[in-house]
Amino acid sequence: MENIYYVYIMLDIRKPGNYKYKNFNFLYEPIYIGKGKKYRLNTHFSKNNLYKCGNKLKTNKILKIKLETNKFPKIYKLYTNLTHSSACRMEKLLIKTIGRLDINTGPLVNLTDGGEGSHKRVLSENTKIKIGKANKGNPAWNKGLNKETDYRIYKQSEVQKGHKHSIETIEKLTIHNKKRANLDSSKKRFSEIMNSTEVKQKRKETFKNGSFFKLEKNGRWKDIDKEEFIKLYYSNLPYKEIQKILNVSQPWISRRIKLWNLKHRNKNEVRKKGKIQSQ
Repeated sequence: MENIYYVYIMLDIRKPGNYKYKNFNFLYEPIYIGKGKKYRLNTHFSKNNLYKCGNKLKTNKILKIKLETNKFPKIYKLYTNLTHSSACRMEKLLIKTIGRLDINTGPLVNLTDGGEGSHKRVLSENTKIKIGKANKGNPAWNKGLNKETDYRIYKQSEVQKGHKHSIETIEKLTIHNKKRANLDSSKKRFSEIMNSTEVKQKRKETFKNGSFFKLEKNGRWKDIDKEEFIKLYYSNLPYKEIQKILNVSQPWISRRIKLWNLKHRNKNEVRKKGKIQSQ
């Protein structure tokens, strides 16, 4: 086996002191123990890792330190030139000695006891109960915050700018969303929301105020010239022909008629015109 692995530690620079754990001594509070090779040490602070990492406890800790100090946590190698098995053993020893935050045995934000990595992590029922109790009743961390007031949201916004999903990803998302939309639970939930008193009242007010038909409040409506539309509308063309010419939908035409208070044409003339054109 090649001796290419190492074990590293991450320290909270906000909390200097003398932190002793048996034979280990640190000048700052330890927050994470890891093992790796090559550039693994620095991947914790990359944009991709910060916002896609499954360990939210670690991510939030790093971002909070960065927000308060404008610096990332200190991170350095404790042991180098190790085999994979030696690195696993040393990682387990350090985590066990210092203790994990999620199970109230220490300050580390590691979610496993080390060794195999998080991809095979299975939470015990006791741990699930503790996590559930800790999160119960707590609002979401980003509630009431925006990118102007919170550094984490700002960074996430910057990371997502210009990001486009691949065609393969879009297809997978489409299939997933269709399956989810067809679930009985999803249909029931949607029905409950739409039939709620609050939603019904809001829709009534929207239609009453006419805000649904105002162009400035609905950017999806195409800005077609009003005179052109009226000319086509009163030329006795059927709606289907107007749809083709303006490249709009039937509801769009009906809403514009209502918006501009246009008088209805003679329906018989329109139907006759439509029959003549179809022949």
